[in-house]
Amino acid sequence: MLKKWMLAGLIVVLLAACGEDETDKKTQPRDNEQPDATIVLTLVSLPEQTILPGCPSNDLEDWFENAYFTMQSFATEADEQRKLVDNDDRDPALETLSRLLSLRNVVAMTATPSCVEISSQQVLSAMQGVIDGFQRFTSGEIDKADLGEQVSPYITSLNGLLVDLQAVVDPLYKLTPSSSSDSTSAPE
Repeated sequence: MLKKWMLAGLIVVLLAACGEDETDKKTQPRDNEQPDATIVLTLVSLPEQTILPGCPSNDLEDWFENAYFTMQSFATEADEQRKLVDNDDRDPALETLSRLLSLRNVVAMTATPSCVEISSQQVLSAMQGVIDGFQRFTSGEIDKADLGEQVSPYITSLNGLLVDLQAVVDPLYKLTPSSSSDSTSAPE
């Protein structure tokens, strides 16, 4: 029974605390007074640093790190293997072709920012030219000399495109005077 009375008393106290205070009625604004102003803050995000118009640096850097070294591996392997192929034994060229296809597919499946989409398509076209040459060689349509003649221009083009892409992305990796400090220098 005591618990019921305590509970009822607690409810009465809570209801009284939630009720309207008489002093609230006295402090209501008069007709000529302005009510309290509400301040609304609008937060504006910082602009993203870009090195190419319309291309956020983090998107470009992610693409570059995922695709560039794969493109470089493709160009290096294609150039080395075109010199090593043998007209009498085309099986190693089949293995090379399989690796080149895998590398090309990695590049093709990497999400490409719109600002480097044209360069990426040019790289993929050059890669396809090399792959076509190796396919023709492995099927016996062309010999080693013809393979070299067919794929060399594509490899040269691919290497040139890679140099151009490196130049575009280089500013991402350069330290600005404000970001370098004595703490990053080597101890003497």
